[in-house]
Amino acid sequence: MHSKRMGFFILGWFGMLFYFAQRWLFGPLIPSLMQAFGTDRTALGVVGSASLWGYMFMPVLAGSISDRFG
Repeated sequence: MHSKRMGFFILGWFGMLFYFAQRWLFGPLIPSLMQAFGTDRTALGVVGSASLWGYMFMPVLAGSISDRFG
């Protein structure tokens, strides 16, 4: 039972690391992304806003998983 909890903790930690890393990396890359894809600020603003929907849905998903597996 202890190994399952440790595995869940490690998996959650890496999930959190990757989840927040995209937020830290996206901001400084916006100017180069605008140039590479030929988009304007509005288009990348929509993409950035869409990534914030994860902040709304992830707690519900993580809470369900945590309730199920303890």
